[in-house]
Amino acid sequence: GDVLVLQLEIPTALVRQAARTAKNRGAFVILNAAPAPRRIDGLLDDVNLLVVNEQEIEVLASLAGIHGSPRDLVQTLPPILGPAIVCTAGAEGSHTVLDGTLVHVPATKVTAKDTTGAGDTFVGYLAASLAASPGGLPASLIQATRASTVAVTRSVRAVSPASGTTILNGCPRRARVGAWTSAIQTAGAGRATVI
Repeated sequence: GDVLVLQLEIPTALVRQAARTAKNRGAFVILNAAPAPRRIDGLLDDVNLLVVNEQEIEVLASLAGIHGSPRDLVQTLPPILGPAIVCTAGAEGSHTVLDGTLVHVPATKVTAKDTTGAGDTFVGYLAASLAASPGGLPASLIQATRASTVAVTRSVRAVSPASGTTILNGCPRRARVGAWTSAIQTAGAGRATVI
């Protein structure tokens, strides 16, 4: 199915309009609330899935007049804000609620070299996986968590041997995530657990 990913580095009026247009055309709308908004004001009306980190969920909760741990907020905010929520928690993985049950998708323990772009990698892989398998949120979360785990194991900035200029490596390619996934599956790591 079609998936639209939005973030908050563009004016919120554009985000609202794009979400409305996409949803009216049958697309699944993901909003990565980064940077955290200053106001909600209808921002989430046409969003199916809200992706936030621990700091962003706390800002949204504060705007809604709610307080709690990020894990608790994943459960308490959807009835208030509207969309389902996935909260990334860095080295701890991610949390969401599926069929009324809090689910934790752990990240495999790695030595992080650079966390730049880990959230963007998570959202990109989540969206691509959902587009390939609509309704497959649990598997998509595992794939996104694995991809962002791979992303932090390498330096985002590198010097080009050919030109000597600084380049950005971007998110890991699917083949690298697949090879890494195969390796950790044989070790029995990286499964989602119900809390």
